[in-house]
Order: sequence, then structure tokens, then C-alpha cells
Amino acid sequence: MLAIAHQIGAARAVGPVIEALRRRGENVIAIASDLAVTAFEEQCIQFFAMNVRPESAAQLAAEQLDQSRPAVVLSGTSAGVTLEKAVVAAANRGGIPTIGILDHWSNYSSRFEGPSGIRHYFPALLAVMDETARRDLLALHYPADAIAVTGHPAFDALISFAKEDRVAMRRRLGVSHGEKLVIFASEPQRRDHGSSLGYDEMDALKILLDVLSDMPKPRPRLIIKPHPTESPTDLQLLARAYCGVWSVVTDVHPRTLMLAADVVVGMTSLFLVEAALLGTPAVSVQPNLVGEDRFIGNRLGVTHAAGSRESCRSRLLELFSNHDRERTAATARRALGVDGGAAERVAKLLSTRMQPDYSHSNSPIWSV
Repeated sequence: MLAIAHQIGAARAVGPVIEALRRRGENVIAIASDLAVTAFEEQCIQFFAMNVRPESAAQLAAEQLDQSRPAVVLSGTSAGVTLEKAVVAAANRGGIPTIGILDHWSNYSSRFEGPSGIRHYFPALLAVMDETARRDLLALHYPADAIAVTGHPAFDALISFAKEDRVAMRRRLGVSHGEKLVIFASEPQRRDHGSSLGYDEMDALKILLDVLSDMPKPRPRLIIKPHPTESPTDLQLLARAYCGVWSVVTDVHPRTLMLAADVVVGMTSLFLVEAALLGTPAVSVQPNLVGEDRFIGNRLGVTHAAGSRESCRSRLLELFSNHDRERTAATARRALGVDGGAAERVAKLLSTRMQPDYSHSNSPIWSV
């Protein structure tokens, strides 16, 4: 089998499936490009790293398929020009079964659309997180018979991680007994969306800083977690106005920050959803939002929406004073259908749906 991922979210979804397949004894060739390299390294997955220029992606994809001759291709579903897409397109043309894994409830069209339409890079079968994602795709006219609800493989490990020593994590982060810790999970909204959302990461952070600065001493400790693809410079400049203790952290695993926090604040990142799955309440700050709120955390009631400074303040005060971590985790797991078995379900699809037969040809023949 050939498994490939490009963006970090894709790799975090594909990685657990690779591990599940290898536990089954399957031979999986794993390839990572761009930030998927970091995500595979975090998961201790054996892989090949490839630095791919957009103009050479199609040729490299054809070469990889010719060399590895996989029985099936497992792919992430990153947006943009990626080796993932080139491999899926080449495999589809060559009759090689393809299974993709969706990792977020957003940007559907940019994951699959190409020169021949919305299904240009669509795999033969797409594993999605839940019925909400399935309904979203059907509304965009993607084929119902090519979509399977499996759960989100990246969420499987959260159930056991929630049992880790939270007190020790907070101590390592310098959080004293009784001190409140707020994590701001940034993401490059300005770069990716311009002014179309009505806000960006700087607007959200400014609201949070204003709210925390107005709180009585000792004010909460603030840790700013930049997105892996954004520069922390502007965030640092803005944070200097905060009167409390703050820092920008890039070298601590995101899940450590999620579990250690009293509250996570962000915009539309899955960081917020994962925090809730670990029992940490999360606030989605989207001031002056243009159009409908499509963030999955708010749609499912897993996170707390805040569209203004006042609502952000009331949310934080409420969550600081009255919060049940176990209830938050249970609510999120129920809403998202998290049971720890998503990776195994995707692995089963890969192992049982496509069987290769090499007995009569130099080229693989596939049966489904």
C-alpha cells in the first residue's frame, strides 16, 4: 500500500491509519511532503520525505506509482497543489483503488476540485469524520456511494491522552497552583481569507487581551500557540500590551497545551475541538463574522461561540468559575462520535475492499 500526506492536518489523520495497517502486518510505504513531515515525525512513523515543486508533482506521482505498484492508495485531502492530489489523479486514471481521509469540516471544494470539475481529485472512496461532513459533501453534489463515515482517526488517541498527568504538564509550563492558564490557538485567517470573514487572528487576539487585562490580579497566564504555518512576530507585538504573564510557544506538543489549559481560545481551528475532547472548554472568537458560522465546534455545540468582546468576557468568567472537565469531554465525544476506533475502521476498508491479483500480468489487476 502507498500512503501519502501533505498538510499537517492530513498527516495527523493518515498517520494512525498507517500504524493500524502495519499492526495488521500490511506493507505500507508512507510518503510525506511539506508539514506532513513534522506530523509523521511526531507520531514516530517511518516514512520517506519528499520536497515537491508544483510543476513536478504529476511526474513524481507517476514515478511513485510505477515504482511501488501499490494495491491501494491512502491519501490525505489537503487543499492546494499537492503530491497527494497528483497521486490520487494518477491512481484513478490507472485503475488503482484510492481511499482518502477528510480531516476537517471546511474547504471541501479546494480539496477535490480540478480542471475536470469538483470530482477531479476525488478518491474512489472518501472516509469522513461524521454525518455532518457527509451531509456537507452531499449538499455540494459529491457522490453518496463514495463516502463512508468512519470517525476521525486523529481523535482516537485523545481518549487515552486525557488520562495523562495534567498537573505535571502545568508545572512544566510554569503554571503555579491556583493560577489560570489560557491558550490562544492562532491560525492565519488574514493570509488565507483576507478580509472576507470580517475578522482575522489579530482581531481575535486583541479581544482576548482586552478581556484578560480587565480581570483582577492575579490575571490568567496566557500562552499563544501560533499555527505551524504562520509567523509569531505580529502576535508577539500585539501581546506586549498584556499586563499579565504571557509567552509564545512553538516547541510544546499541542495536546500538552490543550490538556494543561483551563480554557482554550481560538477561532475555527480543530485545536479547539480537540481541547474539548480532552475536557478543556474552548471559546471560538469570531468578531464581526460575515455570513453563517460554519465552524464545526459551534455547529455541534462542542465549543462556545463569542462574537464580541462582551460575549468573550462572559464566556471566560463563566468557564473559570464553573466547569466540569469530564462533562465537557463526554459531550464532545458524544457529539463527534469519538470512540477510539476510527483508524481501525479505515484500515479495514483498505484491507478488505481491494484485493490485488498479480498472477497473470506484469501490471496489477484489481478486484473490489
